[in-house]
Amino acid sequence: MDIYEYGALLLRVGTVVHDPITGETGLLMQRINLLQDTEYTPVCAWRILWAGRKIQKNLLHREQVYTEEGLKNMVACGALLLLKNI
Repeated sequence: MDIYEYGALLLRVGTVVHDPITGETGLLMQRINLLQDTEYTPVCAWRILWAGRKIQKNLLHREQVYTEEGLKNMVACGALLLLKNI
């Protein structure tokens, strides 16, 4: 299994994140390159499956994509908490 390390931050499939404001919990499902099939520098992102009371029960709304840089910044400022790597 691939592990992506950024200092003390480890991201991999199965990492659980928590949004302390909404109370929602998400699972990192897949790392993707948003600019695949282009000659540009890769822009990596993660598919996140969210669960909780406020999230729509429709799968289209439960799955969202966050850029890897965005995730790192959100964890650094406390907007997302890393709970566990499964």
